[in-house]
Amino acid sequence: MAGTRTPRMRSMRFIETRAALLFISPWIIGFLIFTAWPVINSAYLSLTDYDVINDPSFIGFDNYVTLFEDPKVGLALRNTFLFTVMSVPTQLVVSSGWRCCSTAPPGPPASSARPSSCRR
Repeated sequence: MAGTRTPRMRSMRFIETRAALLFISPWIIGFLIFTAWPVINSAYLSLTDYDVINDPSFIGFDNYVTLFEDPKVGLALRNTFLFTVMSVPTQLVVSSGWRCCSTAPPGPPASSARPSSCRR
């Protein structure tokens, strides 16, 4: 029958699963330490009144209310948007032009004495 598994098949699957988890465990640990923990801690601290010296005290969304009421925030967001809209296309055009100008025209293949990264 196709639906029944022998104990040997189950143990083999367990061994493969355990091996897979051992191989990805460094990535999982790194993700938890360097990504998940900082994001969770930042979210918690954004909801508190914290000045590094005293313990954080929970104030809810008051920090966000203060943030959106500040006129400088709108100006900063506008400047960031304008900078991005102007700099990203400019960098794309300049880098594409530089790439087109720096490549050699097609010709005979380069000598095999040079590494492939140096060939034009």
